[in-house]
Amino acid sequence: MWTSPDGNMLTQIDHVMIDANKKGVVDDVRTMGGLNCDSDHFLVKIIIKQKLIRTHIKATKQMKWNQSNI
Repeated sequence: MWTSPDGNMLTQIDHVMIDANKKGVVDDVRTMGGLNCDSDHFLVKIIIKQKLIRTHIKATKQMKWNQSNI
């Protein structure tokens, strides 16, 4: 938290660094207050939404259990 010199304004500044080509995946950025880390800083949580690329893998023939020795 930053307090102005006159004490009337209190602001909170959050920074998240991300590549310019990935800025569209940022869904939400929030600070998590209440965590006591003996500092005036807060933990920043970022939520991203990105579709993963699906790859198709050919299924191989699966080995069955050898039950003839039972």
